[in-house]
Amino acid sequence: MITYVIGDVLQSPARVLVNAVNTVGVMGKGISYDFKLCYPGMFEQYRVLCQRGAFTMGQLMLHKTPHKWVLNFPTKRHWRADARLDDIETGLQNFAAMYAERGITSVSFPRLGAGSGGLDWQREVRPLMEHYLAPLPIQVFIHLFDENDVFIEKERNIRAIRAWLEGNPQPVSFAKLTRDLNRLLNRDYKLKTVDGQTTFSVGRDPKRKGNNLIFLTAGDPQPLFVSESLLGETWAYIRSAGYALPMNLPGGLDASAPLIIALFSQLDYLRPVHLYCDDGTLATGLHYIPPVERQSAARVNRLEWQEA
Repeated sequence: MITYVIGDVLQSPARVLVNAVNTVGVMGKGISYDFKLCYPGMFEQYRVLCQRGAFTMGQLMLHKTPHKWVLNFPTKRHWRADARLDDIETGLQNFAAMYAERGITSVSFPRLGAGSGGLDWQREVRPLMEHYLAPLPIQVFIHLFDENDVFIEKERNIRAIRAWLEGNPQPVSFAKLTRDLNRLLNRDYKLKTVDGQTTFSVGRDPKRKGNNLIFLTAGDPQPLFVSESLLGETWAYIRSAGYALPMNLPGGLDASAPLIIALFSQLDYLRPVHLYCDDGTLATGLHYIPPVERQSAARVNRLEWQEA
């Protein structure tokens, strides 16, 4: 299954992050330059392979770290050249043939060969990527960058992103979620949905036990009650999905997704994000970014494999 995301590949919940590269050892601009800054050890290994002529079109270089794996996917023969669709196809064929053997269970791709590569995304690249990636039984995210998207950070902090990538992720337990929500609800808490159209308040129902939530929307006499068990199901879905689509919220909460998203977006490890639904419509979902502990420098970088 493919999920289309408007967001940064480097902050994806996927285990494997795909870096579109050339075969001359240069990562001079765009997202590949950010990969170079975040993974200097990976860049040096890639540069040496290119200098030796040992990294060519169709080959894939997988660089493993404890948190994320980087997959260098060549889309250009030279950084000055345009991408060629047959080269993209060869790389996709190789990925589809070996992802399972390499233990890849989730992956984030950019638009391979589009943008500076010169290929047409809608007419050429998208159908090709969907042909090879959609049948795979793993999570596949394809990132569509839009600098005007309201949820895209205008000033990216590469140093902070690198620290997160080098860290050891600490999954947020349901107990921590409820503690964090309790801290929010100790205030007289009023919120607006992300689109600014609806004002609501949220608290606990004192007549019921457990870590429940009750939402009161301005102009709507019917409150929304979320039991502790449903809250737990919701958190389990968000945490496992990484990118949570509103229509997939459990227990009928999809109908009230704007309220859930607005509340959860107040937490440090959740952000609103634009995702494309199966029917092509744009929806506001949630992006789960677990906090991390710092890794020791010795464990951060190593080259795992490089094959044709």
